Amino acid sequence: MTFKQHLSLTTGLTLLTLPFLEDRLCALFFWFGGIFIDVDHCVDYVRERGRFTFNLSAMEGFFFNLQVKKLYCVLHSYELLVALWCINFFFFHSSYGYSLLVGCVVHLVADSIYNPVHWKSYFFFYRLKHEFALEKLLQK
Repeated sequence: MTFKQHLSLTTGLTLLTLPFLEDRLCALFFWFGGIFIDVDHCVDYVRERGRFTFNLSAMEGFFFNLQVKKLYCVLHSYELLVALWCINFFFFHSSYGYSLLVGCVVHLVADSIYNPVHWKSYFFFYRLKHEFALEKLLQK
């Protein structure tokens, strides 16, 4: 999904849930988790292109036109979310932490449905097994 699509989806869901939340800051954490997980795309872009750009359409084009050779996207990993969920549950039990993580889960589920990579590609160890090579991660 594009950044604008994630922004629309996450903002819409945030506004829908806002009336049901006791703490409005939880909504902000949900929104943040649903949007800024994509920062790992910037890291992959810089790693492959050797430079950073503030041109969002150029960065998105790089990924959606499948110009990237290796797709690390460390934050786009269900294993990482499970680990963070466990850390929050056992050590912090923070409603803000849960809100942030739910936003990340919504982001990953939307990506799993709408992006052209195999749904298993959102597991870090699946990407590792395939050496992070994009051509091996695409849906067949």
